[in-house]
Amino acid sequence: MPCKSPDEVIRTATEFLQGKDFGKYNFAFNNCEDFTSYCKTGLRLCSQRESFVRTVRLLPTPGTGLVSTRSFKSLWG
Repeated sequence: MPCKSPDEVIRTATEFLQGKDFGKYNFAFNNCEDFTSYCKTGLRLCSQRESFVRTVRLLPTPGTGLVSTRSFKSLWG
């Protein structure tokens, strides 16, 4: 994945810290890892969230014994 230059990363982060809105913090969908990956690559990525999603998909659906195919967002309403 292509990354921005260090100067560009600092410039992007500084813009957000000086008032540009990155959105309301949300541990599941807009967290510190999303912020740092966005500053570095331009993409909101969170490996911790992706790992959690893979784990949840392996859990049995209650009452059925079947593996869940629920999406991550459906878990949070």
